Amino acid sequence: MVSPFITIPLVFAILYMLKARFTPKKAPFPPGPKPLPVLGNIFDVPAGKPWKSFATLSKQYGDLVYMGALGVNVLVVNSVKAAEDLFDKHSRVYSDRPNIPMVSLMGWDINIILLPYGELWRKHRRIFHQEYRAEAMPEFREDQEYAAMNLLRNLAETPKRFKTHLRLYPASITMHKAYGHWVTSDDPIVDVTEQAGNMLKLCIFPGSVLVNVFPFLRHLPEWFPGTGFKAYARKCRGFVDQMRTVPYDLVKQRMAEGTAEPCLTTQLLEENEAAGHEKYPEELIKDVTATAFAAAVDTSAATLDSLILALVKNPEVQRKAQAEIDTVVGDARLPNFEDRKSMPYVEAIYRELIRWAPAAPMGVPHAASEDNLYNGFLIPKGTIVLPNIWAMSHDENKYSEPDNFMPERFFREDGTLSDDTSSISYGFGRRVCVGRYVAETTAWLAIASLMAVYTIKPSRDAAGNEIPISGEFRNGAISMPLPFECDFVPRSPAALSLISAL
Repeated sequence: MVSPFITIPLVFAILYMLKARFTPKKAPFPPGPKPLPVLGNIFDVPAGKPWKSFATLSKQYGDLVYMGALGVNVLVVNSVKAAEDLFDKHSRVYSDRPNIPMVSLMGWDINIILLPYGELWRKHRRIFHQEYRAEAMPEFREDQEYAAMNLLRNLAETPKRFKTHLRLYPASITMHKAYGHWVTSDDPIVDVTEQAGNMLKLCIFPGSVLVNVFPFLRHLPEWFPGTGFKAYARKCRGFVDQMRTVPYDLVKQRMAEGTAEPCLTTQLLEENEAAGHEKYPEELIKDVTATAFAAAVDTSAATLDSLILALVKNPEVQRKAQAEIDTVVGDARLPNFEDRKSMPYVEAIYRELIRWAPAAPMGVPHAASEDNLYNGFLIPKGTIVLPNIWAMSHDENKYSEPDNFMPERFFREDGTLSDDTSSISYGFGRRVCVGRYVAETTAWLAIASLMAVYTIKPSRDAAGNEIPISGEFRNGAISMPLPFECDFVPRSPAALSLISAL
């Protein structure tokens, strides 16, 4: 007779093995650095320029790099194929945004880019799609060409303030579209919007502020240690409130006086009046129009800043562009959108620009709305999914010498432009940038106009030596070059006459 002290453990062992045999195995997480007990990968998260660090990690772990720390799971997507598989083919799962407490605390939850996927996002999206779709771009041309002329004049008058002028150029286009108002460099609403945007950029990623990791901190009193984020958020909310209400109230005042120019705000208010009810709630109109103005300014200004850096460090690119412009346009007028198809090299400069220096190198965070299997790996619900745009656009397997600015890479051997448009810089899936067509045409016109009138050269010191340019970029959600100096030299008396005729 077998002892029960042997039989009972044996039975349990057999049952355990049977359960293990027939219980489906949980899929592993995607590869990534080995986590520490309790702390996870908290020490593996890069502090500065994460796009470069994650691109390096991808060489070790592959297209997907997975990390977890303090209850937050992060998946970084480093290849176009993986990004298209997740964000495009599985857009239903990856169209949400993570809950980032500082976004709402600062009042930036008005922004369609940051809204969670749902009905409110769809309401915003419908308006933006109608106004900013590709077919609507001809309606922007007059404003864009007028703003480009002002940019050229401003550069002639105060070239050392070129960063201010570059920022004003897209700001004036989007402000006029949203509110029928032309802004100037000292317009207070531009300053308020810039301050609100700068504060957001420092807090948008999950681990950038303590409350983003521990949301319960938002409920603690402001005197409690570690809650300094509350005063910061309150200050930013004040800027956002001004950004929403000041230009909106100005439009309503002008409508009452009969002096308002047609714009997105007047259109939505007039649709309400025609419908006889509040088709668009006032708060929705404020949010949409403020976002239409603010969202484009930071990214477009960063792109144009990178353009100047690329041109000043690559004089041969300028020469080729100017030769093409001179052949197509001559020196009697400025380039316009009718010339675009005839200037493939200028087009290639634009494509190379957004490849070489994507304004948002880590994109905007997505969130998995449910558990999802991809290539045998489990991506848990709630995972923050970051598209590493920089890594994709600097993929050495696709772009040789990716750190070099070479528009020629976009031409086939027969001299025609390739099908690569660098469109990944505007995101993926249902959360692709709603203002991408305005951003694209605004940047293209700036390139063509600047090269028609100016040669951009390094500045020199009192001894005649070139002032060095580091070529380094700032850290942050929006990346732009560190400050540098350069000169805008009119190309000829004919170019000067074009400026004076503006």
